[in-house]
Amino acid sequence: MKEGEEYFAQQTSTLPDLYLDLLYKDEENKYWMPSTVTIQDQGMVFAQGTSPLEWKWTAVKAVKRTEEDKKKNPKNTSDWKMNMSDQKHFEEKDYMEALDHIGIFKK
Repeated sequence: MKEGEEYFAQQTSTLPDLYLDLLYKDEENKYWMPSTVTIQDQGMVFAQGTSPLEWKWTAVKAVKRTEEDKKKNPKNTSDWKMNMSDQKHFEEKDYMEALDHIGIFKK
């Protein structure tokens, strides 16, 4: 993605501050940023922290929504929710391990 492209403008207008702070411009003037992965029935991996020096990958697993969950939010038709109370944190270079934690590589 390059500065001046419509996609770049769309992405940077909606990104959290941490993701904007972690933008990296390479020698070809292309920008790279953290990627959030969400798989409805498996989980989510995202960057979480307070600054480019203080952040980690966070992995949360998906869990089935209970009947009580469904009553609280009937507009949500998904059978799954992210279990934010059971987060696991991974260092910057351990993105693949975070993805593995939510089961993305299982067949």
